[in-house]
Amino acid sequence: MVKDLIEKRTKGEITEKEAYQEIYRRGLEHGKYGSPLSNTLILLGHVLPFLPIMVAILNALNNIPSLAPFIERLTFMHLLQLPRIIFPQSVTYLAAAAFVTSALIMVQAAFLRAKKGGCGWKGESETIMLVTEGIYGVVRQPAHLSSGLILLSLTISLSEWLPFTFLSAMGIILVFVGFYYSSIEEEELNLLKWGDDYRQYMKEVPRFNFILGLLRRTTSKR
Repeated sequence: MVKDLIEKRTKGEITEKEAYQEIYRRGLEHGKYGSPLSNTLILLGHVLPFLPIMVAILNALNNIPSLAPFIERLTFMHLLQLPRIIFPQSVTYLAAAAFVTSALIMVQAAFLRAKKGGCGWKGESETIMLVTEGIYGVVRQPAHLSSGLILLSLTISLSEWLPFTFLSAMGIILVFVGFYYSSIEEEELNLLKWGDDYRQYMKEVPRFNFILGLLRRTTSKR
């Protein structure tokens, strides 16, 4: 459904902005294909790990006499005061390294979409050209994978200051589940846009399996 746009962009007959606008005119934007379920899971998953901060704030407010009666009525606070999970320092260091790596993956994915996708920086989340270079040659969904890993690595690396509890683990699971379903929805859109080219890409590059993707990429270059 975007073959004509690719040809026009290649010939310079339309600008990045015009390609971006045409994507929306044809109803091929990502937001249209995101379901309430996946979006809700992702949002809830990002909230849960940070609830202990809210409890800490409310506990501090509880020391203010004028506010104490109101804070004490918030019975849900007791449900949020869960035992924290303690990680060895070596694990927090590894998590910090994973956070930096995941952030770099996210930046590279955005850069490639903007430079190679045909819609520029304004429409970097929307593309008319199938990007298979760089990190997109390793996994099909680097943005979703890196987003989930950023939350996981951030909560572990900051666990000394931000308590890592059962809620944190549940939040991370919900985020990955949400991104999994969001990726399926996005790939349905990509099949509409690129058809057989994307089907072949799906056969060659895994959705999330970074290690498998690296092995395939290394083997294909030999």
